[in-house]
Amino acid sequence: MAVTGWTGRVEGGVIRDWAEEWFTPFTYKFKVPSLFVDVGANIGRTSVPIVTNTGAAHSVVAIEPVRSNLNFICQDLFFNAIPLGGAGARYHLVAGAASAAWGEIQIHVPIGRGDNAAISAEAAVKNVGGAAEAERITTFPLDDYLAQLRRHRAIPVGGLKGIKIDTQGHEYYVLKGLNHTLSTVKQLAIYAENDPGLMAAAGVNPSEMYAYMRGHGFKAYCYADVSVTTVDGQEVIAVSGNEEAGDSIHCGDMFWIKV
Repeated sequence: MAVTGWTGRVEGGVIRDWAEEWFTPFTYKFKVPSLFVDVGANIGRTSVPIVTNTGAAHSVVAIEPVRSNLNFICQDLFFNAIPLGGAGARYHLVAGAASAAWGEIQIHVPIGRGDNAAISAEAAVKNVGGAAEAERITTFPLDDYLAQLRRHRAIPVGGLKGIKIDTQGHEYYVLKGLNHTLSTVKQLAIYAENDPGLMAAAGVNPSEMYAYMRGHGFKAYCYADVSVTTVDGQEVIAVSGNEEAGDSIHCGDMFWIKV
């Protein structure tokens, strides 16, 4: 069981978070060591348990731009005795924001609510109110980081299997920075926030993002049973559910699956 310093929303005595409920359990279905990416890692409550899972020696790339959240992640890694960096490390922490291109931008962090930081000042406070403080951060395409991992042979034998994206309306830009990966990957599960209001505040037209993903062979689901089966000795992703085929997808969080 991973130790975490998060003390957020609790329902019935259980901490509730869509990524914890869907994405983290999904990673446990793989027995072959694989790579998972957490974009908008917050304080590590999704990514740290993936590495502490004793079922398989999975690796994680956790991307987080907010300084206070990065400090929490480092605390969690320390208390769980997870090495950060160095040969053989399975937790890769990146201070910055995955986006469509390299650059430097200003993000806005609601005071006391680092989990709602956003590039747009409007998006940052849209759901939580209050004031926000500005921080300067580096942006980069995730394709470039994954290419670096391949050069250093740091991707496990199972390859990239899942990505979680929770970036306050910035999800489309993250996906644009994954163009090569989305085009070449044979199978991949992406769990992403889907908030049209936050997208609009970030200058994103949701239908444009949906068309982009479908153009790369992904199907959209609001609800789906995503499982892992073995075919010819290889672990493969299987999905059952009703595909969302239109341009109006109303679920707050969604699955993009390519199999």
